Amino acid sequence: MLGVVRCPKCKLARGVELSAAKATCPSCGRELHPRKMKPLCSVDSVSDLPAAVQAANIRGNEKEVPPVPPKKIRRSPSDRALAALAQPRTCEELAAALELEEEDAQLLLDKLAENGAVLRLRDGTYLAISPAGE
Repeated sequence: MLGVVRCPKCKLARGVELSAAKATCPSCGRELHPRKMKPLCSVDSVSDLPAAVQAANIRGNEKEVPPVPPKKIRRSPSDRALAALAQPRTCEELAAALELEEEDAQLLLDKLAENGAVLRLRDGTYLAISPAGE
């Protein structure tokens, strides 16, 4: 199950697999333990996770966070990738959707993962956890 937790050090909310043993905060690098943390919210669908993370970061330290609609999609390559990753996709699927070479798609995914905008799931797919346009 996916959900949103808040880093106790920097207070940034991020999407995680709630059953994962470890995750890293993209902002401060602190190791998080999602299984031991109380989630701000959980989501039934992977497409709801970006909006839940956005809502948590907008609302600050509130205990419960209702999802808000994502922002409009812009046309930069990163934003197009984030929009395409609203549903889990492999690197190959992303390359095809954005009409990129697979190497370029992997570089884009690496950059987005480094910035904390996408989550690599255990099955090898990627999911946007930061809405397009941020």
